[in-house]
Order: sequence, then C-alpha cells, then structure tokens
Amino acid sequence: MSQADDITEARLSRPSLMLKPLENKKSNAQYLFADRSCHFLLDTIGKRGYRKVLCVGTPRLHELIKLRNQEGKGDPMKSLLLDVDFREQCGDAHGLELPILL
Repeated sequence: MSQADDITEARLSRPSLMLKPLENKKSNAQYLFADRSCHFLLDTIGKRGYRKVLCVGTPRLHELIKLRNQEGKGDPMKSLLLDVDFREQCGDAHGLELPILL
C-alpha cells in the first residue's frame, strides 16, 4: 500500500507529517519539530499567556495550534505560518489557514 492510499482524516490535519523536508537546508530552513517538541513549545507559549503566534518555518507547530483550537483544548490561539514551502498550501482543505509564502 502506498502512502497516497493510506491518507486519513487525521493525516490530512497534519500535512507536514506526510511531507519530506526540502533538500536545500540553507534556502528552505524548515524546522520540522517532533510532536514532543511541538507540545513543549505550545505548552510554554500558552503558560506565558501568548494568544497570537507567528510560526516562521515551523509548519508542525502551526498545525498543532490549529488542531488544539479545533478540539477546544486550552485557551484559543491565533497562528500565522510564514513558510517558503509551497507544498504547505494543501493544508487549507481541512480548515487550516494557508501559509504566507515568502
């Protein structure tokens, strides 16, 4: 079974988990944090009282913020993703905001 055949609603809500990092690290500079790191960052941001988050090259953190808002966990946060990866545009199909491409 190919990865395309194994697309579920849960996977579509986290498109960055399905995408491989872009090869050129200098010009693409993405931070594809592990879930544990994303949860730590999000918990820390929330504990400090921030409700607006600018995610620069951090699509997984942006996705997690959106998912937590949809699930009603914690105080709602606004998140804006700035990224150069055009592949992230597919995230809007499931209520995730489109990134601003640089």
